[in-house]
Amino acid sequence: MNKFTLFILIWVTCVTTGCITFDQKSESVTFHQLSGPVTTPTIKGPTIFIPRANIPVSMRRPTIVIADETRVIKLDDSQRWIASLDRAVSEIVGRNLTKQTGLPFELQTPNENYLVLFIDVEAMFLTAQATVLQLHYRIEDAQGKSLSQGHGQWKAKRSENPIDYVNAQSENFAKAAVQIAQDLKPLVEIKNP
Repeated sequence: MNKFTLFILIWVTCVTTGCITFDQKSESVTFHQLSGPVTTPTIKGPTIFIPRANIPVSMRRPTIVIADETRVIKLDDSQRWIASLDRAVSEIVGRNLTKQTGLPFELQTPNENYLVLFIDVEAMFLTAQATVLQLHYRIEDAQGKSLSQGHGQWKAKRSENPIDYVNAQSENFAKAAVQIAQDLKPLVEIKNP
């Protein structure tokens, strides 16, 4: 049997068994990403190293997970993150920190003169009135000594669709970065007198 005959047999099998359908449209997928300022560092260092954020298991998926305050989850497979959420959270916090402090940030371990910011996202959910972000953070020096830590909950306007949800959470991460920056500033002044 030659290659052409084999191709025809496979094609006929697929068409007759329904593997290939010509009259159905697939649902389009919309990709989302957290947004934040594009800034340039104004201070040489120390660099803020931000490893991948710790994300709740229920949110570790390419699909946007929207939960209500009772933690009932709503998923729409056509609404997805453009990049992994753990990396996106680290990047958006870093960009907002650069805006707040002027310090550079890195997502990979820098060679020298750096502080480490660990981010644990505890929850991202909707209430009847708001879109909520809850997280814990810890700042360490390069040797692993704990310098500061904090916890907070931030709220933005309640979102009714995935685009508004992503924008509201971007706003919440910007608010969280303001609090983290307040903890970073005295540490930088001590490190760079």
